[in-house]
Amino acid sequence: MNVTGAETVGGTLTTLGTVNVAGPLNVTGATNLTGLVTTLAGVNTAGPLNVTGSVNVGGVISASSGTNLAPSITFIGDTDTGFFRDGDGIMGVTSNGTTQFSVSPNLINVASGTKFQANGTVDVVGPLNVTGTTDLRGQVKMSGLVDLGTAISVDMGVYPDATFFKVTPATAALSISGSAPAGRIVFIFNATGVPITIDVPGSPDGTIPSGDVGAVVVVPGEGWKNFG
Repeated sequence: MNVTGAETVGGTLTTLGTVNVAGPLNVTGATNLTGLVTTLAGVNTAGPLNVTGSVNVGGVISASSGTNLAPSITFIGDTDTGFFRDGDGIMGVTSNGTTQFSVSPNLINVASGTKFQANGTVDVVGPLNVTGTTDLRGQVKMSGLVDLGTAISVDMGVYPDATFFKVTPATAALSISGSAPAGRIVFIFNATGVPITIDVPGSPDGTIPSGDVGAVVVVPGEGWKNFG
């Protein structure tokens, strides 16, 4: 079937062979295509275009913005789950009509109440800023600077690879516990603005003046030993 001009079909168009269209192809009814369709001027359809095979696109797919309730890219039987445009430069991901997270320049925003679960390794290159309560269960390996914030107790067994710790306002005492390999040295920077006392079980307490760095070392047979 070769069409060189405009072709308008108001009913059902069924083709089993090749359809070559040089002009616009406007279809207002159902279109069932089992062969090859070649069109130079585009295809306009007022109804759904149902494809049972694969769709190969060499150019750009442009979709409407959609919403979290009716995303523009969705799935058969689950039309309130998918992707939509949540604003200028923002892509949203919705599930059951509720936005789960959005992606914008320099920011991935996870919706409140959405749980982020990683069963594998999560590598963070750069600062990791956490606001609010953080529940860490299991071993956390950190090799750079660990900002303890206003923590008053730290289990070194949770940070087996960390060496440098920073304490920021406002606490006057820091308790150190947990196991660590012999000879391990931990440096603690006091950024609280006041002297802080380092409490190491089994060792004399030490004091780190504000702005200074104190060291804690593991001595074989003696546990933690504080050098303030």
